[in-house]
Amino acid sequence: MSLKALKAEIKRIADKIGIDEEMVVLIVLAVVNCSKTPIDLPETVGHLVNYRIADLNVPLYFPFCEMSSSEAEDMAKAMILHVRTVERPKGPGQVGIMDMRPFPPQGAWRMRRPDEGVSVAEYVAKQYFQIVEARNEHP
Repeated sequence: MSLKALKAEIKRIADKIGIDEEMVVLIVLAVVNCSKTPIDLPETVGHLVNYRIADLNVPLYFPFCEMSSSEAEDMAKAMILHVRTVERPKGPGQVGIMDMRPFPPQGAWRMRRPDEGVSVAEYVAKQYFQIVEARNEHP
């Protein structure tokens, strides 16, 4: 389904149940958990979510060797919610589509598990800051 068709379907459902706008944060297209059942995949395989941060598209890469699909989904959702809170977009929210890739595209921002004692919200806030700073240092 294309993004345009997806947005139209969401609007149709929102109208049908009587709400103005239903925010869609993330759609998971593939689910992999290598920690419970070992899968012979290269370390480069993972999920990818393209999302606009400070007006530029950023590919966020979640490698399976670091986290399961569920953990990647939680982290991607936390990043999207952080971006929406910090940037306060004027228009409707973006749709973040999580896809599975054999390797990250060039320039992808690699997301890792937060260090022990660091919450996902704290981790993504730090990553957001680093993404913006890296862009300012190397335009």
